[in-house]
Amino acid sequence: MKSVAIFWREGEIPWLNLFGEGMRRNGYSVNFIDPNDFAGQECDIAIVSGGLRRYKSYNYVIMHYYRSKHIPVFIIEHGRLVPQEIIRGYWLHYVGEVPMLPRLSDDMTHDRREKLGLVTNFKERGDAVLVVGQELGKDKTLGIHVMERLREYTDRKIIYRPRRTEGEDKHCCDLADEVSRDAINPWKDLNRAWCVITTWSNMGGEALMQGIPVIASPMASYSEYCQSDLGGIDNMKPPLKSAIEEYLMRYSYLLWSNEEMKLGKGATWMMEHEL
Repeated sequence: MKSVAIFWREGEIPWLNLFGEGMRRNGYSVNFIDPNDFAGQECDIAIVSGGLRRYKSYNYVIMHYYRSKHIPVFIIEHGRLVPQEIIRGYWLHYVGEVPMLPRLSDDMTHDRREKLGLVTNFKERGDAVLVVGQELGKDKTLGIHVMERLREYTDRKIIYRPRRTEGEDKHCCDLADEVSRDAINPWKDLNRAWCVITTWSNMGGEALMQGIPVIASPMASYSEYCQSDLGGIDNMKPPLKSAIEEYLMRYSYLLWSNEEMKLGKGATWMMEHEL
């Protein structure tokens, strides 16, 4: 019997039990392992839960170990990307260090994204450049690299959103015309945005849903629908609505509900389409 190793305590996160049950329905034996106890355990598929931020050092070691052995690794974390709220009861399944979109498939339908509320809401854009600071490494944020060069490309008002946890950079805040730290409703900043600059923040995906162009890192799941440099920032056109609907349809096949995980649908899709 093929086996799957899930690196988290079985009783700590109940939804992992649902995922484990789904894998059993697909004919796998399931072994829940505390990441502290990782010792290169044999398995046919490895699961790292909580994304690559929580237990970060363990998760990276585990992921790269199994990849070096050519063993598939799934990453599962809380799913997001819906206007102003978290998709409750849905979890993000992906293969890779960041959530990359599944390849287009004839099996995909727009019905799925619409049921998840992943719909476009194009509206009139604001006038400001919204920079969403994100940590790329120790004491390095996207903001530092962009904020020092941004005035070479535009005279528009610059709003900077510092990372709310570690890595907030005072220098970037000093360079901005306005600093926004609204943690209650960060999405309202999009109402004033001409464009958004980010690494791979959910705000970039939300901006595209509202017809706001985005400059993002190639590591963002939506990067192929974005610009990657600051040139022409004052003349950026809105994204094509049909293209963003395609993006949202693909994204919806990374998101799987508790019930779908229990039935093994999310894992089955990833194994059939992405591995």
